[in-house]
Amino acid sequence: MASCPTRLDKPVRNEPVFNEPAELIQQLKTNTTGYCLFLDIDGTLADFCDDPEQSFIPQSTLAAIEAIMHYQVPVIAVTGRHIEVAQQLFKQISLPVAGLHGLDIMLDRNNSLSPDLSHIDFVRLRQKLEHTCTEYPRLLLEDKQHSFALHYRQCPELEPVAHDIMQQLQASYPHMKLNHGKCVVEILPKQADKGHAIQTILAHLQLEHVIPLFIGDDVTDESGFRAVNAQQGISIKVGTGSTDAIYRLKDTATVAEFLNQFHQFLYRGAVSNEAGRRAQAQHGEETCQN
Repeated sequence: MASCPTRLDKPVRNEPVFNEPAELIQQLKTNTTGYCLFLDIDGTLADFCDDPEQSFIPQSTLAAIEAIMHYQVPVIAVTGRHIEVAQQLFKQISLPVAGLHGLDIMLDRNNSLSPDLSHIDFVRLRQKLEHTCTEYPRLLLEDKQHSFALHYRQCPELEPVAHDIMQQLQASYPHMKLNHGKCVVEILPKQADKGHAIQTILAHLQLEHVIPLFIGDDVTDESGFRAVNAQQGISIKVGTGSTDAIYRLKDTATVAEFLNQFHQFLYRGAVSNEAGRRAQAQHGEETCQN
C-alpha cells in the first residue's frame, strides 16, 4: 500500500475542527500513486429533505464529479439508498454504486456483488412494520427492498417511538441489525456494512495501491472511515459529531468546493505532466540534431 500523505492533527472527539478544502488538497500533493474516491450521498453530496424522494445532488457537484472521473480517478457511491435510486440522483453519470449501506454492490451493468438473503422474509417484515406504524401516520416508512427505514424528520418528537418500534421488530429477526442515522432508524441485514463494501471494491477493482478517500456524514459512515484509515487513506467527516475520520468539512457546500478544487488539482497535474513530456521530447529532438 502506498504511503499516506502527511496528515493534519486529528481533531479531538466532540470538539470538531473544520478543515478548509484547500488544506485537504495540500495533503494530496505528495501522493504519486493515484486516488480512488468513495462518496456518501445524503448529507454529503445532497442536503437532507423531509421527504427523501425530494433530495437531489446539485448540478455543479455532478459536474465536478464527472470532471474528476475524466482524469481516470475511480468514483464510487457508498450509500444507504437503493442502487436504482442512487443512479437516478447521479443522472447522466455512470459510476459504481454500493447501495443499502454496501449490501448490494453494482460495479457496472454486468458485474454486481450481493449476499444470499433468501433466508429473510422481507414481505412479512414489511407487513409487521406497516401494521405497527398504522398508529403513527406521521412516521415515514421507506422500503428499500432489502431494508426498511423509518424517518421521523417531520415529527422529531416521535424519535423514541420510532426507535422502540424498530427495536421490538429487530428482536424477532436475529439476522437483521439496526442503523441509527440522522432522524432515521433502519433495519437491515447484518451483512450491510460500508467499510466492508469499500474493502471489497478496492480488492475487486485492484485498487489496493492507490490512496482511497471517503467522504460521509453519518454514524453509518464510520465503518467506512475505519476501513479507509486502515488503508492509510483519507477519511473526511461532514459536519459535527464524534467520528473516526481524520478530517472534517463543514457541510455539503464545502464538500462541493472540495470536489471542485480536487478537479482543478488533477487538471493542473495533467497540464504539468503534458508540459514535461513536451519538454522531454523537444530536448530529445535537439540532442539528435546535435
